[in-house]
Amino acid sequence: MRDPAQAALLGVLPGNSDFGVEFENYEFGDDFGTEFGTEFGTEFGDEIGAEEAALATPAGQSLVRKAKAAVAKANGRGQNRSLLMNPNAGLSLKVETYVMGLASATPTQTWGSSGVVNFNDQPKVRFRPQRLAINVPCEGLVTIQDISVSNVSVAVGNGVIDAFNFSPRAFGTSLDLPAIDPSQRASVIGAWSALAAPAPYVPGQTYILTAAFIGPAHMAGK
Repeated sequence: MRDPAQAALLGVLPGNSDFGVEFENYEFGDDFGTEFGTEFGTEFGDEIGAEEAALATPAGQSLVRKAKAAVAKANGRGQNRSLLMNPNAGLSLKVETYVMGLASATPTQTWGSSGVVNFNDQPKVRFRPQRLAINVPCEGLVTIQDISVSNVSVAVGNGVIDAFNFSPRAFGTSLDLPAIDPSQRASVIGAWSALAAPAPYVPGQTYILTAAFIGPAHMAGK
């Protein structure tokens, strides 16, 4: 309440009081604004200026570079760990490594008796075979006459191939076959020989032969 007359009317002050005069003259504001602002602004500004000057020195610039490098390294490490769980992060085409098991009309073979090997199937998503895996237990047991993808033979020679080259114990047998869509098929054609059963197998014992392609595929549902 800065009006003395109004204050007196309400009984707060007598009629000729000096209430509000000092505030009207801005004595408090001038004193606070000048002394506090000058003292605080000068000291704070000088301190900030000294820090900027220190960072401008070669030693200061070296510290800045090290700090930035540490931050970049930490961010990169975090991103790499995130990609372990979601390698397709930020990509419009989602691709992961899938396995395509091949169906067979004659999956069961008999030791000591010859038979036909005929694997034929189609993927559920767009798929690119890069490895063929066949669970043959030994050399000379199964031979392959042809491997085809989308009705195109990828076996370019005339000779047969020992399926042991694609066994779990084989290495360095990666393939680079064309991608196939769900409407297309992949096949492996060959023969099971009448090879004598090696231990621990015995003649007449049955064996389930399987084959699968492994490679990148368009993620199902994406």
